[in-house]
Amino acid sequence: MLDDTFTIVDMEKVLSGNEVQVGGYDLIYKNGPIIMASNSTLQTLLGCHNNRINQSKQLAKSTSMRLAQIYQEKL
Repeated sequence: MLDDTFTIVDMEKVLSGNEVQVGGYDLIYKNGPIIMASNSTLQTLLGCHNNRINQSKQLAKSTSMRLAQIYQEKL
């Protein structure tokens, strides 16, 4: 839980700000309630099973790809 909290604080500025899920935390409100996909019966992921290890790996992969692309554009 502490690791997920520090990830959300994002002192290194690596997150894009568009994440809906970070570790064990789910975004439920951002300038209004978060609307799930149209084919979803849920309004939020709050209280759902959340495999934080898989989600953390997915977040790390997408973040590293985004940062690599930014780095390549600066070259």
